[in-house]
Amino acid sequence: MRAAQAVVPGPAGDAELVVYFFGTGQGGNIEANLQRWMNQVIAGADAAPHRETFDNNGLRVTWIEVAGTIKPGEMGMGPTTAQPNSRLLGAVIEGERGPWFFKLTGPDATVAAQRDAFVALLRGATPRAD
Repeated sequence: MRAAQAVVPGPAGDAELVVYFFGTGQGGNIEANLQRWMNQVIAGADAAPHRETFDNNGLRVTWIEVAGTIKPGEMGMGPTTAQPNSRLLGAVIEGERGPWFFKLTGPDATVAAQRDAFVALLRGATPRAD
């Protein structure tokens, strides 16, 4: 399920990047996954969720950004207590061998500082050549 994970250091503390792959055509409905991620955050009053979709290298990429309070995780997943001043960047890359799911969560200032790098990662994705 977790294909990769990394700690992303930053000015407000560490964030976590996780990449999920459940198998070709697996992982559930794309829209339901994006909605679930957005529901994990109570958006701040001045921070409406942001969403974009683009096509790149034969892949369809949809990503979201929401800042606010990350809710405590359910069923032992995620934080055990609410995490105010946080941000979530989530993306789904759809292709012939997808979907792949990318999720970066952590302190707002840390994740916001990585936003451009996260989008560059998505724009740099290419299908496997084998």
